[in-house]
Formats: sequence, structure tokens, C-alpha cells
Amino acid sequence: MKVKKIIFPVVLFIAGLVFFILNNKNDISALPVVFAIGLFAIGLVLLIKGGDWFVDGASSIAEKFKIPEIIIGATIVSIGTTLPEVMVSAQAAFKGNGAISYGNAIGSI
Repeated sequence: MKVKKIIFPVVLFIAGLVFFILNNKNDISALPVVFAIGLFAIGLVLLIKGGDWFVDGASSIAEKFKIPEIIIGATIVSIGTTLPEVMVSAQAAFKGNGAISYGNAIGSI
């Protein structure tokens, strides 16, 4: 079941990458593309596995302390999913790219 969920983003990414390569033949070499695909694959696997571990950990915290899972979801899980966005916005603001911070804030609503 999880494989079906992964296939569409991977195919979409590869199609976009092929389109980019075909439009920029003179500006791109084969090594960075292979490296980018490798990093993407590793990142995707780590992201999926890390999400599983995160949810399993939050569920076991809820069971151990007899806290309703809705409370854990509203606190720990929501903080864990919001912190990466906060870090990206903060880094963008420190580097002078305020538009990225603004876009991230609007996109979070």
C-alpha cells in the first residue's frame, strides 16, 4: 500500500527532472543529475521511515502516560511538523530572503 503512495511523487519528480535536462542540455552534466537523484531517493526513504518512527513514538508516549492520542497529536505531532517550516523561514529571513518566509507563512494558513 505504501509503495502506491510513493510511486506518483517519484514519477512526477523524474518527469520534471527529464524536462529540466532536455531544456538545459548545455548547462548540465550527467554526474550532478545522478547525484541529485540519489540524494532524492535517500531523502525520500529517510523521510518516510522517519515519519513512521515519529508517529509510533508519539503513540507509545500516549499509551505509556495514558494520554488521549488526540492530545499527543495536537501537541507533539503538530510541533514536530511545524518546526521544519519555522527553521526554513528563519534561515531565509537571516539570509535576506524575506519572500520565502512570507510565502511559507501564507502557505501554512
